[in-house]
Amino acid sequence: ITAKVEVVRTSEAQIILRLGRIPQQAQDGFRRGAMAAAIALANYIKEQKLSGQALKTRTGTGRRAVRTRQLSDGAAVVIDNVAWYLKLHEFGVPHPWVITPKNAKALRFVIDGQPVFAKRVEHPGLEERAFMRDSLREMKPQLVQIINQHITAELRK
Repeated sequence: ITAKVEVVRTSEAQIILRLGRIPQQAQDGFRRGAMAAAIALANYIKEQKLSGQALKTRTGTGRRAVRTRQLSDGAAVVIDNVAWYLKLHEFGVPHPWVITPKNAKALRFVIDGQPVFAKRVEHPGLEERAFMRDSLREMKPQLVQIINQHITAELRK
């Protein structure tokens, strides 16, 4: 899962004029700003979505799997493969599937505090819980502000 940070240019003419004179500084500012925005977004996802608000927390693996990555043209927030199941929650699974034991004779899970054993279970599917896309949408103004601040700071050097 990747949510790429994009800039919505509110003062495009001004940025283009500055880019013409000192493009490397603006690029450096954007890269730094994109990384700072990605870190802010990753923290928001961990604290506001993966701490019980959008998805319940049992072990914390999902929160620990949220990472940031510097890209040549910006930055990204990604989920490590160790939490592969978060992709299923983000996009949903519209169809049922069968779960069978891999290393045991039966599955064991808890319902209403009581252990239950079964040779197979038909999972009904998952509704979409777009915690990453929702976070990106909710934080868009702050992310743009972070990136703009870094570009402005770099251009003032």
